[in-house]
Amino acid sequence: RYARSKCRVCIEECPKDAVELTTEQGIKIDTSRCSGCGICLSTCPNGVFEDKKNNDLKIISRIKEILKISSSKIIRFKCDYDKGEGNSISIPCLGRITENLLIAGFVNGAERVQIKKVDCNECELKRDFPHINNTLRLTRQLCNLIGITRDCIEEVEDFKEDLDSHQGTIPSEESLTRRGLFKLFRRQAAKTTASIIPDISDLIAPEGRKNTSQPLEKWEHHKNPKRLYLLELLSNFDELHPTLIPSDIKLPFAKININDKCIGCNVCETICPAGAIKRVKANGYLTISFDSRLCINCQNCGDACIMKAIDNDTTINLKDILCDNETELFRTKHKTCSACGDIFVGVEGDICLICSKRSNYSYL
Repeated sequence: RYARSKCRVCIEECPKDAVELTTEQGIKIDTSRCSGCGICLSTCPNGVFEDKKNNDLKIISRIKEILKISSSKIIRFKCDYDKGEGNSISIPCLGRITENLLIAGFVNGAERVQIKKVDCNECELKRDFPHINNTLRLTRQLCNLIGITRDCIEEVEDFKEDLDSHQGTIPSEESLTRRGLFKLFRRQAAKTTASIIPDISDLIAPEGRKNTSQPLEKWEHHKNPKRLYLLELLSNFDELHPTLIPSDIKLPFAKININDKCIGCNVCETICPAGAIKRVKANGYLTISFDSRLCINCQNCGDACIMKAIDNDTTINLKDILCDNETELFRTKHKTCSACGDIFVGVEGDICLICSKRSNYSYL
């Protein structure tokens, strides 16, 4: 939607360089490179990728199984390469862990979540190691908002034996040697890729060109199941605290403001990947509304606004975000541009700012 978007996390974090973003076909995954690690699922803030075979809900069902049979109320994650026993959940790579998985443990009665780190330097997926730390930092920040202490999420070198260790490991697929694991990744790459890559067929014309038969603002925004499920998880906690947004971590929440510099163009609505901004024209008025439940804090709207009319609140209250519906941010009478026929506000004369710039008009 926005060519200048700074979001390239799926490309930057993929340890096999298998993800490509193209103008005409959107997301492409090279099946000859993809290992099926699932890191793209956890990194994408807009929930574009989905693993139908082993998605978060299926992993959470295993979390529930463990909590039913375990007296220790500890959820343990490890990578498939680790052969250690214990009541743990094995996944292809620790980078596959999402904030949803960690918080779901507490929602379902866990008192602690442990992550067993191995020497990732010996793994061909080692490039994703920084992302694991980012996920933990984000989740701990979310824990602060819902009244869970940060030390409830532990990084350990080994799982201590407990009374439930005889139950054994709950694997993601099958227990394998390191070499066998990578063989499985390669063997299932095409199958895994098919289940992960988003369906964008409705935006692709038969010749492989983007379907431009309808204006960009009419395209449906992508629904983000990852985001919606996170909100559902967070709504289970009574202790929700307002917090200053720290500069060293980017929360996936925001509340924006629109000032009187706004000219009523549809740029912010068009480039918002989550559909959090809506522009409505009715009865001679133009209204711009904002749904904070959908906003992922990508900041595309502020970057793209030609009038710099959008900024973020410096404080955020999670309870407000969970309860808010659409909030009206801007409302004013509009005019119709005599050149392009679109509506506009805040500019003198009968020509909108964009058309005036195209025609080298200098007035605003």
